[in-house]
Amino acid sequence: MKLIYGRTVRGPINIFRELLTNETVDPEVKTTYEYAVDLKERLQETCELAQQELLKSQEKQQKYHNRKAKARIFQKREKVLVLLSTIYCFNGKDHVR
Repeated sequence: MKLIYGRTVRGPINIFRELLTNETVDPEVKTTYEYAVDLKERLQETCELAQQELLKSQEKQQKYHNRKAKARIFQKREKVLVLLSTIYCFNGKDHVR
């Protein structure tokens, strides 16, 4: 019996026959367990690679953002101009609290 992809199905009877006759199984044929373990390992490696690429991208974006950023220190009661998100209306000048 063949599946859609042309692989022979290894049912319990075939496995039992292989055990009795000491036949070797084609090394490319994986059991479901082996496939699941390999898939888990590949997914973990892919996840780690994605996290590394994310960190690289974040560092690059941070450098780009910080090129023109300046450190600012305000004192209490100093008047500053507060620009809030575009959703809010302009509040004008405000005090540092």
